Amino acid sequence: MFERYTEKARRVVFFARYEASQFGSQYIETEHLLLALLREEGLLVHRLLKGQAEIESIREQIEKQTSRCEKTSTSVDLPLSQESKRALAYAAEDATGLNHKHIAPVHLLLGLLREEQCVASKILTEYGVTSAQLKQEATLTLSASDAPVAGPTLASRLSASPEGPRDLTAAARNGALSPLIGRERELERTIQILARRTKNNPVLIGETGVGKNAIVHGLAQRIADGAVPALLEERPIMAIHASSLLSLGHAKMLSEIANQGNAILYVHGLFDLAGRGAGWGVREVIHVLERDLSHSRLQSIATGTLSGLRLALERAEPLTRHFEVVAVLPPSEDEAIRILSGVKEQYEKFHGVVVTAEAIEAAVSASRRFLRHRCLPDRAIDLIDEAGARVRLRRDHEPSASNLVDAEDIVEAVAARAGVPVDAVKSVLQVKEPEQLELIAKELAAQIPIGGGEWVEGLAAWLAGCPTEEAEKLAQAIRAAKARIDSQ
Repeated sequence: MFERYTEKARRVVFFARYEASQFGSQYIETEHLLLALLREEGLLVHRLLKGQAEIESIREQIEKQTSRCEKTSTSVDLPLSQESKRALAYAAEDATGLNHKHIAPVHLLLGLLREEQCVASKILTEYGVTSAQLKQEATLTLSASDAPVAGPTLASRLSASPEGPRDLTAAARNGALSPLIGRERELERTIQILARRTKNNPVLIGETGVGKNAIVHGLAQRIADGAVPALLEERPIMAIHASSLLSLGHAKMLSEIANQGNAILYVHGLFDLAGRGAGWGVREVIHVLERDLSHSRLQSIATGTLSGLRLALERAEPLTRHFEVVAVLPPSEDEAIRILSGVKEQYEKFHGVVVTAEAIEAAVSASRRFLRHRCLPDRAIDLIDEAGARVRLRRDHEPSASNLVDAEDIVEAVAARAGVPVDAVKSVLQVKEPEQLELIAKELAAQIPIGGGEWVEGLAAWLAGCPTEEAEKLAQAIRAAKARIDSQ
């Protein structure tokens, strides 16, 4: 739904969810979207309302009109109300009507205004905001990427398509990609495969979150910097998700890229596509790609998981024989700390915070205990991002809070995600003896049916650090639940 949204517009929806949770609402209402727009689009709102006093007045008015309930956890994924859904649909219509590819905050305001019976529309109308004003703002602030360009290149034309690929090499030149920290072996191996005469299509195989995408971004940055062999110089990397290839028109798009000659097609998740079954769309995508690869009309980079690779070997063997595997394993905790230290600046700029070294170490350690279903470095980066958002939101409501993201903020983010008290998280993180955890985990695993072992180690860590009475409460709850199941 949000593919066409600008980064600012996506943040509006994120902050609207936060506002809804603070009011204890079960839905993201139009007034929550308006509050988020007031927060995120300060300059635009100032121009429309002529001052900070009006903005504060709107906030107060919404708070008076909206009944407050007990706060909802920010980890809960609140749905949009019907009014909000219609408002966002209107926003998309207005963006299309103005010949804008992307949906920006100004379009969201237009959509809210058109949903005439909602709280946000009535408030905007009361303060003199009109559709004519907003459309003029949208026209005046039309971004360069939305402006028509004479004689577009294939790369720019394909990137402009809602489902088309993104030119990673161009993005790297514009400084839009995160830096690649480490992974030198995997990157060099990828370059060597691309330089081969046959089987010159690398496929990065690793579990979700290990950094496969980051390696491709690192290659794009090297091409942009001119730090690659001559055969890769000035070659655009056109990135697209495998699921987008299932839409109509993919065959023509792939042919255009193949006919360009020097473009490298990066298909994120290609080797997981076989897991979708043998539907017509999957078969057609595999057929078109295999045809172009076999005739050396196309060079490609792909990614996938180990299970996806197995299925691809079973169901799409003609395609897989054109690829050479690059194994991408999760980094060690020390490597993950180095990666987070390298990318933290982007999150600091985005949230307006300072991330401490203690926060990075806590994110790596806590993610090992509480996000075991995901891999480093992604799971630790996710905690840094969430903690940064929490500090930013807290500072907006309480200007005298610090802008530091420290270990305590990481603990709070973990507690919110897991739905457990902060003290419980702290007690787990304080357990340092791996032998103690291993012993408890073995004892638990021996009593748990096959398939339930994924969470054993996390439970073992909690049991190792919790008071005896808390462990007994858990045991009583499990006995009661088992008794209910047995009686059914």
